[in-house]
Amino acid sequence: MNKKENHSNNLGKFILGLGIIFGLFGKMAFFGIKKVKSNKLNWRMGLLIAVLIAMNISLLSFDWDSSGFLICSVIYSLFFIALQVTILGIQDWISLQKIQNNLNLAGLKNVLGLRPKVIRIIKLDEFRTKLIITAKGVGINQFSDKKGQLESAFQETIELIKISKCKKFVEITLCKRELPSMIPYSEITQKVNKESSFGLGESLSGGFLTQDLTTLPHLLIGGTTGGGKSVFFKSTLLSLLKTTPHVQMYLIDLKKGLEVKEFGTLPNVKIAKNEHEAIQVLQSIKDEMDKRYIYLEEKTKRKTIIPKLDKKDLIVIGVDEASVLYGKTTTNKTKKELVEKARELTDELSKLARAAGIHLIIATQKPIKDSIDTKTLENLPGRMSFKMSTHAGSNSMLGNAKAYALPDIKGRAIWKGGNKFIEVQTPYISEKELEEEISGIQELYDSKKFKNFEPLIELKQPDNENKKAFKAKTTKDNG
Repeated sequence: MNKKENHSNNLGKFILGLGIIFGLFGKMAFFGIKKVKSNKLNWRMGLLIAVLIAMNISLLSFDWDSSGFLICSVIYSLFFIALQVTILGIQDWISLQKIQNNLNLAGLKNVLGLRPKVIRIIKLDEFRTKLIITAKGVGINQFSDKKGQLESAFQETIELIKISKCKKFVEITLCKRELPSMIPYSEITQKVNKESSFGLGESLSGGFLTQDLTTLPHLLIGGTTGGGKSVFFKSTLLSLLKTTPHVQMYLIDLKKGLEVKEFGTLPNVKIAKNEHEAIQVLQSIKDEMDKRYIYLEEKTKRKTIIPKLDKKDLIVIGVDEASVLYGKTTTNKTKKELVEKARELTDELSKLARAAGIHLIIATQKPIKDSIDTKTLENLPGRMSFKMSTHAGSNSMLGNAKAYALPDIKGRAIWKGGNKFIEVQTPYISEKELEEEISGIQELYDSKKFKNFEPLIELKQPDNENKKAFKAKTTKDNG
């Protein structure tokens, strides 16, 4: 290689190096401009303007003609502004490179081997940061499947992964906080104080979340055994009893009422322990719903019941382990008839009961069509899903795999209200604490601070002849 070619190559490398350097300064200046435009940095603009004025005044000490002063002032000002803006952007540019490197560690690539690229960092609050990422052909499911690796790379909890409004971008919300592994019910009692409300649990971004049942209006609780489903079911019932001074609660537990027996001592709670009583409850409440609609039509101009104004209690129906009541059976004809009747009544209540001040809370391991009718499921908008053992179970509950991906922590769940999916740690209550809280509610009724506007439904036991006939028919159906 001759001297001239060597000189040309060196010149080319020099120009390329300058281009890279100016490109980096350009990127830093871009971040600096965005920072200056932020409302939080208006004071920087004031300081910058003050310094520029002082600098231009200092130029007056030199002997300039008017055009020379103007040219020098403009060049001086532009150089100083560019320098300051670049300095302001250095920190954000470095942060972006660091986050990009962390994203690369997760190993996400498209079919061409191109990696997703972080294009923007948005500070949401003290704990949370949102990343805007160009997906470049990497699907949202790939990001979700890599959640563990991403959290390890960022060393922060991922609160949310979703597609942006502009479909070519993916949004990842990071949070520096971690959810506690257990929240005692005693710590949340002051936070659940609105009438007809109950506690959902501690979230990463919103603190402790609560829900008004009247705006829900029906709730489905799902999850495998041992995940916290039953505890949340009880804590929800307890909160509603504590916050609602005029409520009738009907609990259906076909395991002889053992799971909810603590509530049975209260004067405003009835427990249905067998199929006959369950049908009585559902039919009687359906009849009450019809009466309330007639009342609204004839006596008021409103479309919904307001308990205090109409002197009608809020009615809550709680079904523990719905598959026992609604589960399809092919061998027992009598049982099949009862199941079909229960499904029919529950479907009507799920569709129409809200305006009548009647609400359903249904707990089940798997919300599948063999356990709960599909039409009924569609009318249970509130979903609290604990750990699911399969993708299918999570999909049937939430429409995605979020419940399957939950950590093995008791009480950890996904709350679905509307279109939002929020990971929460639900409150824990011990049996002893539950009994103490129920005793406190009993005192409220004894002192007349809480009372019912109307008498509760009386559950009539089948007479001996009906019992024998039912038993004989069941035995015959079972072969």
